[in-house]
Amino acid sequence: MVEASAVYSASDTEEAKQRLFALQTALGEVEAARGPFLSAMVEHLPPEKRRRLDLAVKEFVAYQTETTALGLAVSLRAAQIQASDEATVKNRERMVAEISALGRDVLAHLDGQRDAAARAQRKAFITLIAAPATEPSSRRCSPPSGSSERRSKARCTG
Repeated sequence: MVEASAVYSASDTEEAKQRLFALQTALGEVEAARGPFLSAMVEHLPPEKRRRLDLAVKEFVAYQTETTALGLAVSLRAAQIQASDEATVKNRERMVAEISALGRDVLAHLDGQRDAAARAQRKAFITLIAAPATEPSSRRCSPPSGSSERRSKARCTG
């Protein structure tokens, strides 16, 4: 995130700009990973939550990209002002809280799936131990012979 402290803590203007360039690269990576990540979440998040997450990430990337561009094209001070605006800080905190809540939901869903799989595995194991394997049949069948009516029926003994 572009935070005022990231720019304030830079020892000089060149270092601050290097941090902004690094942030631009990271934002590109977040945007590139957004689609595949959301696709991977199809089984773990309901459509409404995936949509909310998608919108939150898009909003985050757009705002951070704008602030970074402001710092590189206009001035570091302009980026600091935008990044430290009270409404911006609250929005960023809300977004982080929402993404964290969605992450907890996904983890809870995965825990439920893991528990269900463990129960099914225990049940299968108990079934294999409790139910002896059946022996193959000792019946023998021979191909039918004779008329076409009798050929349709195999003869089995045993």
